[in-house]
Amino acid sequence: MDGNVVVHLSIAAFACALLFLLGQVERSTFLTNRTQADTLLASEIVGIEHAGPVDVSVLVARKGEAGYVTVANESAEAIGLTLPGTWHRTEVSGAPLEQVTSELQPHGDMKWMLPGNTTIKLMLVSPPDLIEFINTAETTSQVSLTTVDLLTNASQKDVVLVLKNAKMKLWGQEIED
Repeated sequence: MDGNVVVHLSIAAFACALLFLLGQVERSTFLTNRTQADTLLASEIVGIEHAGPVDVSVLVARKGEAGYVTVANESAEAIGLTLPGTWHRTEVSGAPLEQVTSELQPHGDMKWMLPGNTTIKLMLVSPPDLIEFINTAETTSQVSLTTVDLLTNASQKDVVLVLKNAKMKLWGQEIED
């Protein structure tokens, strides 16, 4: 082979390798794919089971790494709520404690049965950045979500109708679906 051909092939091979590596670095470093971004957020799933349309109010408060959640069933109908097993009940109002029952689910979550017009309050070890509400019924759930950051005094209120599922980012972040 001619010496110039070997030099040109070597340069071409080096350029291809460099372009390949730059492509990998750019893809892994600067990727803004929403799916990848969601995996970086601390997220939790809240399941809602009911027969007719229901209104559920959720208040999530945080102070640093500690958190607090209040879930209120504002409907007359009893609902089932599947909440993360790491959320620990601290208080119940609107019904006798024995009427608010719980059952450990196989995957570690806790299913709570809330009578109508009942509120449950729970402590969180670490508040999530995103909550996905999953509705198992054929009718919608209206979820009113209020977030409060006690260190910055920032608060936000959103209302969403959940037919099947809805992801809601907390702490003033927008979500594209």
